[in-house]
Amino acid sequence: MGIPLQLNEGTLEGGKALGSAISNTPSGTVHRWRVLWAAFITYLLDSYDLIVLAIAMPVLLKVLDISLPEGGLIGSATMLGAVVGGVVFGLIAENYGRRFSLILALLWLGICMGFIYFIHTWGMWLVLRFITGIAVGGIWGPCSALIAEHWAPEYRGRAASLVLSSFAIGAVLASFVGRFVLTVDWRFLFLVGASA
Repeated sequence: MGIPLQLNEGTLEGGKALGSAISNTPSGTVHRWRVLWAAFITYLLDSYDLIVLAIAMPVLLKVLDISLPEGGLIGSATMLGAVVGGVVFGLIAENYGRRFSLILALLWLGICMGFIYFIHTWGMWLVLRFITGIAVGGIWGPCSALIAEHWAPEYRGRAASLVLSSFAIGAVLASFVGRFVLTVDWRFLFLVGASA
């Protein structure tokens, strides 16, 4: 005689019981709104990082004395890092939990944005943006997984769409900050993201 599986007592994630994974309401778990807004803000900061690089690029071309294709390689290094980050942070999420993975990626992103004051050459920029890209890629997966975990299937599409809409808000925020700080010190663009 088998023991019935108690799905409402929690599920296993990374080898640990997770009580928040249970469906407590028809819409999802009791933590669904906190998860939604946390993912929204995290994804917003993720997009902010990507957009400030584009806003700062004209200044970077002059400061680093590089060509436009070399500037493009800085952006490409970020995206290459994001590919690696998606895999690395996916493994971290599987072994240590999605929440831990997301918090780690967010801290990683902030630290990398703060390192802007220590970077002075094109080669250093390539390395920094690759490492930053790992955090960028590490945010996407856990955000989606947490939404799927905490929202009932019939509401997941709406919740995920709201989180993804924060990408546009991050772009607007980056443009707004750039308008005020670019003429003072372009590095402030990155420091605002690091401090957030």
